[in-house]
Amino acid sequence: MLTPRRLTAAEALAMGLITEVVADAELFERVQDVGARLAKGPTAAYGAVKRLLAQTFEQDFVAQTDAEGQEIARLSGAADAAEGIAAFLEKRRPLFRGETAPTTGPKPR
Repeated sequence: MLTPRRLTAAEALAMGLITEVVADAELFERVQDVGARLAKGPTAAYGAVKRLLAQTFEQDFVAQTDAEGQEIARLSGAADAAEGIAAFLEKRRPLFRGETAPTTGPKPR
């Protein structure tokens, strides 16, 4: 960041700054695939991760780990957490719905 040198995609990949390189012609399709996969994931947890990362340099270690613990506790009682556990135990893909409300029992699939 402090030098004007630009990295090639291969260099950035080798340094771990990026996770994937695709050809220009494949970019749109790859973005669609990744977006669809993320949309099917635990979106409430993704949001919590983004919020926690955004505040990480604004507070000390103890406050940050306390905030992380609060998010884990909040989300662990949610319907998506119950679905993730059930899917793991049943050896199937989870069907996350982005629900953060506490679970009240098994949901129909």
